[in-house]
Amino acid sequence: MNYVRQGGFSRNFLEDQRFRQQVPDVGARLRGANIQDAAAHNRKIILHAIRARGAVGRKELAEITGLTPPAVFKIAKDFLNERLLISTRMREGAKGQPAAVLTLNADAAFTLGLNIDRDHLTFVTLDFAGNIRTRSHLATPFPTPETVRSFFAECVDGLRQDGAIPMSRIVGVGVAMPEGLGTSPAGDPPPGHRQWSQTPVHTVIGDLVSTPLVQENDAASAAIGEMLFGAGLQADSFFYLFICVGLGGGLVINRQYIRGCHGRSGEIGTLPLSNPFRSSRSDLSRTLEHEVSIPGLLEALRKHGIDAADLDDIDPSDPMTDEAIDAWINSAADLLYLPLLGVVSTIDPEAILIGGRLPYGITDRLCEQVARRLSLNVSEDYPDLRVRRASLSADAAAVGAAVLAFKDLWERGS
Repeated sequence: MNYVRQGGFSRNFLEDQRFRQQVPDVGARLRGANIQDAAAHNRKIILHAIRARGAVGRKELAEITGLTPPAVFKIAKDFLNERLLISTRMREGAKGQPAAVLTLNADAAFTLGLNIDRDHLTFVTLDFAGNIRTRSHLATPFPTPETVRSFFAECVDGLRQDGAIPMSRIVGVGVAMPEGLGTSPAGDPPPGHRQWSQTPVHTVIGDLVSTPLVQENDAASAAIGEMLFGAGLQADSFFYLFICVGLGGGLVINRQYIRGCHGRSGEIGTLPLSNPFRSSRSDLSRTLEHEVSIPGLLEALRKHGIDAADLDDIDPSDPMTDEAIDAWINSAADLLYLPLLGVVSTIDPEAILIGGRLPYGITDRLCEQVARRLSLNVSEDYPDLRVRRASLSADAAAVGAAVLAFKDLWERGS
C-alpha cells in the first residue's frame, strides 16, 4: 500500500473516506468495448480513410487501417449494399483486369446544418461526401427564435421547390450555436434574443423536418467539421481556434474530438486578458474574447476613427483601415501567445488552426503573427508545428453541425 507522511503521522489514502468521496468509483467510469462499439469504430475509420484518399482499393484500405482484409471486405460490402459507397474500376496499366476502387456516394444521403450566432444565421445542405450543395446566409443582429424559425423554414421550402435534393434522403439536422446564446459578451442583448436562455432549439425548428436533430457548441462543431473534411485529413491532432462574436476552441487528438470532463475543452475565450509583451495592456478583469473576436476587431477600428458596423463594412484597401487592422492583429497575437503556448506545451498538436468568420486575409496575417510569437519558445524540436487558417473557415460551424447529423448513418453496425 502507498502511504504518505502528513502532519506527523502516516495516512493510508485508500482507507480515507474523504478521499473516496472525492474520487468516483472506477467501475462507474470504465466501459469496455462490445461488438457494436467495435463495428461502429471500424466503419468510421474506413470512411475516414476513403475521405482522405478519395478513391482507394480494399487491399490498400486494409494496409491503411490495420484491419484484416476479410474485415475490410465485410465492411465495404455492407457500405455497398447500403449504397453509401460506389465501386468503380480504374485501369492502372495495359495488362490485366482494372483495379476496383471504392469512393463515397455523394448522393447517398444529405444533412442540413444550421449555425445560429449573435450576428448571423447560416444554413447549409451537405452531401455524404462533405460537399456543400446549398448555402444561405442572413446577417442579423441578435436573432430571435422567431427569426430562426422563419429563416430555417424558408431554406427548407427552397429545397423542396428546387427538387435537386430528394427530401427523402435528408437523414438529419445539425444545429451549432454558442454556449449561453441568450447573452452577449459585448453587453445586454435585446429582450427577443434573451428568449434563447429558456427556448430549446428543437422546439423552434424540430417540427419543420421529420428527421433527428442534434445540437452542438459552435466551436466544437467547427473543429469536428475540420477534423472530418478539412485539415483533419492531413493532421491527426490539432487545436482549433474559433473566432466569431465570441472566442472558442476545439481540441482534436488522434482524430478524436476531446470534450473534457464537463464538455468545455478549448474554451480559451474565458481566460483573462494578459499581454506578456506589454504588461500595461493586461486587464485581468476582462476576458480574452473581449479583444480577440469580431466585436473586438470592430471596436479597435472605431478607436482608430473607422466606423464599421460589421465585417462587410471593412475596406482593407484603405491605408488607415489596414493600419488599424494590423494593430489589432499584433495585439491579438500578443494576447494569444501564452494560451496557445500552453496548448502546444501540454497537448503537442501537429497544428494550430484559426477559423471562424474573420476575412481570409486577416486570418492569414493573424496566423503569421501567432506563429512568429510561438517561435520564441517552440524550438526546432517542433519542426512540424503549423499555424494556419482552417480549411472550412467561415462555414465551419454549419458544416460541422451537418456532419454530426450523419453520425447514426456512419456508425450503424451491421
